[in-house]
Amino acid sequence: MKVFGEARETRNGSHGYLCFCFSNQPFLLTTLLLIFLFPPIFVAQSSATTQRSEIPTSSAPPFVDVYSRDPSSHAEVTSAMFEGFIVDKVTLTPDGKLTEINEANLRKLILIRTGDRYEAMVIRQCIERLFSTHLFFDVQIDVQVLSPGHCAVDFKMARNVYINRLRFSGDRKLDTAQLLRQVTFREKESFDREALEGTISRLFVFYEKNGYFRSQITPKLIWDKSRSVVDIDLEIRAGDRARVEKLVFDVELPANASVIREEIKTRQGEKYSGAVLDEDIQDLTRQFALLGYLNADIYIKENSYNPERNTVSVTIRINPRDFVNVDVRGIELSHADKWDLLPLFPERSTEPVFVQESAQNLQRYLQERGHYFAAVKPAIRTELPRTVILDVERGKKFSLAGIRFENITPLEEGELRGVLALRLQSLFSRGVYTSQTLADDLERIRNLFVQKGYADARVEPRLEPRDEEAFVIFRVSAGPQFHVNSLEIVGNRAFDDQTLLDSLQSRAGGIYSPYTVAVDRSILITMYENAGFSNIDFRSDIHYPFPGLADITYYLNEGDRYTIENVVITGNRITRDHVIQRELALVAGEQVSLEKLLTTESNLYNLGVFNRVSIEADPTFQNPFQKILRVHLEEAEHYTLIYGAGYEDADPRVTVGISDTNFLGMARTLGTAFRVGARQQRGQIGYTLPRPFGWRLPTLLSLFAQHERKRQGDLQEDLGKPFDTTRLTAQLQSERRINRPTSLFFRFNYEKVSVSNIEELEALFRENRPVRLARLSVSLLNDSRDNPLNANRGTFNSVDLQLTPRFLGSEAQFMRLFAQQQYFQPVAHGLVFAVSERFGLLKPFGKNTVDTSLPVQLQNPIPISERFFAGGSTSLRGFRLDQAGPLVEKTITIKERAEKRLVPIGGNALLIWNAELRFPVFRFIRGVLFYDTGNVFRNAGNISLKDFSHAVGFGLRLNTPVGPLRADFGYNLNPPPNFKKELFFFNIGQTF
Repeated sequence: MKVFGEARETRNGSHGYLCFCFSNQPFLLTTLLLIFLFPPIFVAQSSATTQRSEIPTSSAPPFVDVYSRDPSSHAEVTSAMFEGFIVDKVTLTPDGKLTEINEANLRKLILIRTGDRYEAMVIRQCIERLFSTHLFFDVQIDVQVLSPGHCAVDFKMARNVYINRLRFSGDRKLDTAQLLRQVTFREKESFDREALEGTISRLFVFYEKNGYFRSQITPKLIWDKSRSVVDIDLEIRAGDRARVEKLVFDVELPANASVIREEIKTRQGEKYSGAVLDEDIQDLTRQFALLGYLNADIYIKENSYNPERNTVSVTIRINPRDFVNVDVRGIELSHADKWDLLPLFPERSTEPVFVQESAQNLQRYLQERGHYFAAVKPAIRTELPRTVILDVERGKKFSLAGIRFENITPLEEGELRGVLALRLQSLFSRGVYTSQTLADDLERIRNLFVQKGYADARVEPRLEPRDEEAFVIFRVSAGPQFHVNSLEIVGNRAFDDQTLLDSLQSRAGGIYSPYTVAVDRSILITMYENAGFSNIDFRSDIHYPFPGLADITYYLNEGDRYTIENVVITGNRITRDHVIQRELALVAGEQVSLEKLLTTESNLYNLGVFNRVSIEADPTFQNPFQKILRVHLEEAEHYTLIYGAGYEDADPRVTVGISDTNFLGMARTLGTAFRVGARQQRGQIGYTLPRPFGWRLPTLLSLFAQHERKRQGDLQEDLGKPFDTTRLTAQLQSERRINRPTSLFFRFNYEKVSVSNIEELEALFRENRPVRLARLSVSLLNDSRDNPLNANRGTFNSVDLQLTPRFLGSEAQFMRLFAQQQYFQPVAHGLVFAVSERFGLLKPFGKNTVDTSLPVQLQNPIPISERFFAGGSTSLRGFRLDQAGPLVEKTITIKERAEKRLVPIGGNALLIWNAELRFPVFRFIRGVLFYDTGNVFRNAGNISLKDFSHAVGFGLRLNTPVGPLRADFGYNLNPPPNFKKELFFFNIGQTF
């Protein structure tokens, strides 16, 4: 006889089901006996059949609800008859291919193994563990009796359906970004019918709000059973937009309806918009408030839609209510300033707290403009009409000329100044001073003293005027410095006293400060969390046995300690398990360490292939002190299309490319890109390995070819390098991240460089033969800029050292050093001071051939293709591209007339300094004043200030999502003969 038993739990309840198939008559009596003894089992069969949620089998499954489980499961009742059976076989049967988890990770969740005894409680725990992954909406257990006392267990699982893609189609009329804000779910989430229905309802409301009362929304669901995903297409037919048929104002005097009609955007006969109507109500409320009707009651009394004519009738009710006279004396304020400065208006209240805040805001407003001793006296008159008086005394204008500290203090004055928000006067500012800023600085100074152990420190400020300047003086009384008399820890069991004491900042005999106590608390809790503890309770008790001494006692309640039973990986559809596992800092059997959890999360994000990493410690449903560490991943789109266009110095260019950031599921990047321009063409293919040979050393292998032509154009301009260059390069680069802003790069390049099209200079250079170069280089980069595309604060530093030794295959041997530093600092309201410094040096070594038949100024062992060139929109804006540096005469023919021109030949040393003052002009437009100086020199020994080029100019920056559009006008103060003084540049991106 075969006995099939089923105990299953679904998201809408738990049921038991048992079915018998007779194949051997001797067991008939036993079967009848079971029916007699366990009738509830067979009663359960009918209810299970009617309520069962079948796994979808059609091409278009029904909506899948997110069910909640009923803790009272019949599974234990129906499977009780198998209690104690030997399990000979355990199988996992999903309803399709598992894409979010593989079988190896799934089996980690199954507690029962071949050879174990069947236990109903263990089966229940297995079901709970499977549901905890959030990958299944139904789990069923089929038990098959193989022989007396032996059975096989099969876990049947119905997968959750995930949203693969959401799109809007049809006549939408509204912007996709606006529609997406109404969506209550997102791609890659579990499909939920209620969420979809709720989204559709929100969309209907949103369309009506925008005047589309006849909109139709039809959801189309495209199911892919093999992947357990669904594509959602919301087909929208917005229809015609309704118009405003009637616009009526129900107004109580003294408001004038004809005047009000002109103040709002909604117009009778025009298209209706509920959003615009809401803005009109807000604008009217603001206007009435500014007129003194702070409590005006303005609302939409009627908003009725006529479906036959597709029109809307609107009635706006306006009741101005009581008038309040807000009298600001001694200063003229615009309506906009009143709204921004006086909370009386936006809060629509004359409560004393808002009157006082209005006075404080006015005082701060004046102090920011130099009226440091401004005073505002508020008053309220209750007789009708109610009046609020703000009596302003502006006083004289001052500049903050100095800050001084009186009394000898144990702290350095520089340390005290470092915490101040007050700022002294400068070329562009009177300084920063307000009463609130002074109060905040006072608190910062006192906190600094307390942090250093001076708990009784007192600081008294005063402001002294002198003519048109003012000085802030802080009178400081530090008092005694407190020290720790004794330090004790109570309640620790996992760590001994000395281990904990050694980790703390507080020390017996050391300085006592409430700040160090707070730091100690953080240190102790972190230590315990890293050791697997949670719910740690910390309490400190401070006693002062003698003046200036403190006894500290830390009380700990260590809480519970958890270990990891298993690590289960879910969500990786493409990325291979072993790629993820090597990034895990935690393994089974270890404690649940917070530090290692954060390290794991950081390691996985650093792979660059996941949009989201979620690490959760789920219960095992067996051992309360063990956790299942579930690492759930959301993979990013791994194919990236690269495209763009640029323009620099009359050289338009287009870039296209494609890359796979998760090639073969190995978290490796394979990409190719091509750039085509009038002057430069480049093709590249690259392959990035995040951890070659298991080392945490991201490595790039790349091949690229580049052809750069000399500038073509009017011969009278004779722009650019006087030759063409072709490079074929193979590169190996590895990166070592030292800390967040700092990285170290190692490179090996093998290049073949050809110089051609030298024309008349060929006889001089004789360098139009190909040259092989093998480079070894190391680079150090530190980047703390707030925005690499358009920095306002921070620094960028880099140093690159290259060697081209002959033993690696180079035909020329030289050393190349290039260093640059960029500095960005806000100096006043919207002003940013930016500085860039660049230094380059080429130095030959070993044996290099030099053509001694050339003039001395042309003899150079460094190939011309590797020398430094400068000039153009990103270096020296007093020159055209590559026109700076050593020059030689070239004879050209223009209209049958020979003329001499100076052309660049490059140099072995470079020194450039750029300074910019960036300031706001209007909204997204900024202006720049700049000064560029420096040059390219034949050798380092030829660097001389007298040979520096100097250029000044101004420019505009138009901020865009891809970086600022830049237009610069440069004026060269000392150009070479026959070079233009005035130059204009247009480009994308900042100069540096």
